[in-house]
Amino acid sequence: MRTFKGETIEKQPAADWPKIHTECAKYPRFAIEVRKYDEAAEISLKQMAYFHGVIVPLFSKEFGDSPQYWENKLKIECGSKWFTPEPIKIDGNVFVMIPSKKKLKVGDFNEWYQNISDFGLTVNCVVPPPDPEWRLKEKNGKLQ
Repeated sequence: MRTFKGETIEKQPAADWPKIHTECAKYPRFAIEVRKYDEAAEISLKQMAYFHGVIVPLFSKEFGDSPQYWENKLKIECGSKWFTPEPIKIDGNVFVMIPSKKKLKVGDFNEWYQNISDFGLTVNCVVPPPDPEWRLKEKNGKLQ
């Protein structure tokens, strides 16, 4: 899925229409979503990449459980404010669903990260602070 962002100039949408057209032409059917962009409401892709590229693997490596286990555990242990498990019933069976991270705002994610960092200290696992160069350091084997 591709997301295109744009602005309006003199009340006219300004976007890379040829690129949007090219992307849409790849599919027999498509939908374009137009909504007001609110930067504060958008979870940062960098935050999400850091969570999945550094934080989850750190706990998984340290304690030997799967990345999915640690994603869910960190949601429940450190983010109960946003991730309260919701029981759902399917064909008479009750399953527990843990809400998605996608509903977090950038500030919420920062608060959750701080909670994860504090939790890490309680289990003797130091969570490194966000670092824009983490991916390069990981590639070079220098991520601590």
